Amino acid sequence: MSHCRREVMINQARRANGRFMGAGAIIGVIIVVAGFVAFGYFGATRTESSTSQPKTAPAVNGSCSAYGDEWLTYKHDSQRTGYSNFNFTSTTGKFLGQLVWHSKTSGFSEMVSAHHELFAAEYELDALNSSNGALLWSVSTGAGPSPTLSSDGKVVYAGSNLRGGGGLSAYDPASGHSVPASNQAPDVADACANAAYLSSGNGGFRYPTTDGRVVYSVIYNGTVTAFSANSGALIWKQILPGAQTSTEASNATTSTFSFNTSVTRTITVTVNQGVIGDNTPPLAGGKLFVTTRGGHVYALNATNGRQVWSTSLGATIYDPRASSAVGYGKLFLGTSKGLLAVSTFDGSVAWQAQLGSAYAWTPTVVDKTIFIADDNGTLYQFDANNGALLWHFSGLGRGWVSEPIVADGLIVIDSNNGVFAFR
Repeated sequence: MSHCRREVMINQARRANGRFMGAGAIIGVIIVVAGFVAFGYFGATRTESSTSQPKTAPAVNGSCSAYGDEWLTYKHDSQRTGYSNFNFTSTTGKFLGQLVWHSKTSGFSEMVSAHHELFAAEYELDALNSSNGALLWSVSTGAGPSPTLSSDGKVVYAGSNLRGGGGLSAYDPASGHSVPASNQAPDVADACANAAYLSSGNGGFRYPTTDGRVVYSVIYNGTVTAFSANSGALIWKQILPGAQTSTEASNATTSTFSFNTSVTRTITVTVNQGVIGDNTPPLAGGKLFVTTRGGHVYALNATNGRQVWSTSLGATIYDPRASSAVGYGKLFLGTSKGLLAVSTFDGSVAWQAQLGSAYAWTPTVVDKTIFIADDNGTLYQFDANNGALLWHFSGLGRGWVSEPIVADGLIVIDSNNGVFAFR
């Protein structure tokens, strides 16, 4: 991944506030019912006039969740909490802040890990030994969402646009060989496979939130939706304050890959312009936490979409994908004012910690601490209770940085200067 390409991606992220405001108001979205709804980058909301129903698939119970030092999907689990239950006392007793290894291999990707392997993907899927950073294998996939592992860690899924329309490919983690069943719909019993299927599409980044029964998606302009994972039926739709229905009509389209074209259908949806919202909200404690570029946070009842509370942080959130994680009764957000901890109960700000740049990336919650990086290339560790700075490392390189993940008892992060692992 060249430095120039990374800088282009960063500049695109910084222009996200204005890029989508003038888009048309009518979008065709492909819904694939093979266990889940496959969304395009913007998500979807069904119009009231739509009467036909998608076919019903077997019920799916449970979300994709990792345990210990596994990290199976973006933001750790399909509820996108960014929270790991790993405890440093099981390895070194506490986080020491020591650099264990540094690999120049870099996929410009959020990473996943299981069974002593790390996986990152941009135009190729790379597998690294998580204990020493050695490159194990690499395969070309084309642009697509970041990888996801199956629940047992025995299959790694990666988005691909090599088929000419986007899709999902599956590989053997040990060898990198293509798994023959990759052209079939994933087993509905495997929540992680379904989380990967939800994220697949024609390139780009998209990571809907799901608990296995409901799929939550935030359209970039401020419309939040909840769909049944089994039937594709709209459960609720919430338009954030400030979003207005566009009077503009156009035929903007999205392209998604279907494992089985006989069970796909297109529905017309109405979207709204105005508020720019993050498209990967964390789900915890029965609440969906949605943030906007302008620093507004909304806690929505996950069952009916009603607003529980809202707050204005007086800050800008630049990360185009998430910038939030949840744990210990707090929502953690990287903002132009630094790292903020917001009470999940009432939205009050519990504490604020200074970073070296207004451009903060996605935080991770591990063992009562928060790890977060900024685009100055510094990785920080803060106390989750009071925001005290515990440790920092400068040297990741300016620009884009991945979310920190847990792998083999290490904190691992991808950056412009390669992949770094600390203990």
